[in-house]
Amino acid sequence: MQSILLGSLFVAIAAVTDTAYAVAAGAVAPALGSARGIRALGRYLTGGAFIGLALFTALAEKRGGS
Repeated sequence: MQSILLGSLFVAIAAVTDTAYAVAAGAVAPALGSARGIRALGRYLTGGAFIGLALFTALAEKRGGS
């Protein structure tokens, strides 16, 4: 019974926080969509993050395994 209660509480909290993120994003989207500089900055930040993750993956040592 305790695990069902805690699982339900976790799902409820996750639903509330995800809804809050979606509402906040919907409120901010029009302002960010009309700003060209923000759009370009987001594109470069996203590309930089992907490049950084690729470098991290390529240079990471293999742990454990077979």
